Amino acid sequence: MPGVDRIVIGRVSGAFKLSGQLRVRCFGNPGDFIDVSSLVLGEQEGDSDAGAVVEVADLSRGRSEELRVTLVGVDDRDAAEALKGRWVFARARELAPTEDEEYYGYELIGCTVEGEDGAKIGVVRDIWSTAGQDLLVVAGERGAEHLVPMARSILREVDVEARRIGIVEIPGLLGED
Repeated sequence: MPGVDRIVIGRVSGAFKLSGQLRVRCFGNPGDFIDVSSLVLGEQEGDSDAGAVVEVADLSRGRSEELRVTLVGVDDRDAAEALKGRWVFARARELAPTEDEEYYGYELIGCTVEGEDGAKIGVVRDIWSTAGQDLLVVAGERGAEHLVPMARSILREVDVEARRIGIVEIPGLLGED
């Protein structure tokens, strides 16, 4: 997506081992982040440009939603524990490529959502992950908020380059706007 340099990939959940390795709880598939060469650690979710860029010495998968990260300059458990709670950002261009009809969440945020007739329904403001499936949170044209399931039967077209998502408007999906 044009204009996006770094995206949040997770948060430091603690230290692993005595050598300063970090446990990072990922917001997504940990395998998508396995090839990053540097990270930014921020105090807040919006700090992607505020923190210092830190070189990754080693990165491997941990538990199901976790990465184990060794950073240059973080050499012991105390230094790693001091980073607990930090937001972790990576360069978008270093993420694993997606398959056809797969998208990273950051690519969909800000896309215009249109109905079958081409009428604008709203703009994607967030994505909620649920046990069943992910939902697009769409801010409607007249202030309403819509939850649109990310199902193939509903998302008829996703054009990340054009910043546009076309949906099938099934009865009851959008309610009254």
